Amino acid sequence: MKAISVKLPQSLATWLTNTAAALGRTRSDLVQEALQRSRKGQNRVNCHHVFADVCGVIDGPKNLSANPKQMNRRMSKETQLRVLARKRKRARWEGFKQVADYHAEYDSDYVSPFTKSAHNVESKILVMLQDWSSHNELSKPLCEDVQRYGYNPRLPTNKNLILLLRRHFQLELGEIYATNLFPFIKPDKLSGKIPNDALVRAAKEYALEQVHIVQPALVICLGKATSNALRQACGLPIAKDVNTAIATQFEHDGALFWTQAHPGHYGQVGRNRVDPGQVYKDWQQMRSAFGKAT
Repeated sequence: MKAISVKLPQSLATWLTNTAAALGRTRSDLVQEALQRSRKGQNRVNCHHVFADVCGVIDGPKNLSANPKQMNRRMSKETQLRVLARKRKRARWEGFKQVADYHAEYDSDYVSPFTKSAHNVESKILVMLQDWSSHNELSKPLCEDVQRYGYNPRLPTNKNLILLLRRHFQLELGEIYATNLFPFIKPDKLSGKIPNDALVRAAKEYALEQVHIVQPALVICLGKATSNALRQACGLPIAKDVNTAIATQFEHDGALFWTQAHPGHYGQVGRNRVDPGQVYKDWQQMRSAFGKAT
């Protein structure tokens, strides 16, 4: 198959990347399909006809272009988030590195690269993971999937999160807003610990700022460490264990913060140790409560 290069406006390139991620396909696949349909004689096709099968996969206001207030609000949110991302890029925290210190291709105009595939600023749901990566992981050769999506689709943490969102909310990553509480790169391995004071500082400077900008109705906090850092940043007492964290929700800045077990292997196994269906029940309870609240 012959490879060609196509220059796209930044807005269209971003849309194509996000749509491909939401569908679990490649950008090349979508472009090839559009060209094939055009070649088969669809005269006078417009963008809607070409991409009719992927229209609507990203959630958001239907009348954005016709409603100046909604458009201005969305643009304001995106502008504020870019300012926060620039703050993260300029920051240097002792003991931690920046994403671009390893592979500049992984970095983005978001606080966390994970948001590349989950940046619907009008979403009612915001997912808060703990941190994005580690020194050992980023010291490996460049991974095209991580560069494209902002996360590794093969990691159990990401696989489980995607399945949980689909099963309980019927949503894809591209339909929500997701980020990492700690936006810097920790030393050692992926399972390494981050000091609590650093997590709390990041919660105040980056995580809660994103909640304030996006204004979701529900913030899903993944793992006890993430939950407790947010609680401390809000001036609340910490939960003694993950069971207590899941059972005790709290509100801040108009959003309901609900903790769930970390979607990684150990978090899921630990929560399901007594009852193999406990994680399912936890998410179902959250979904039911969120549905009633909205």
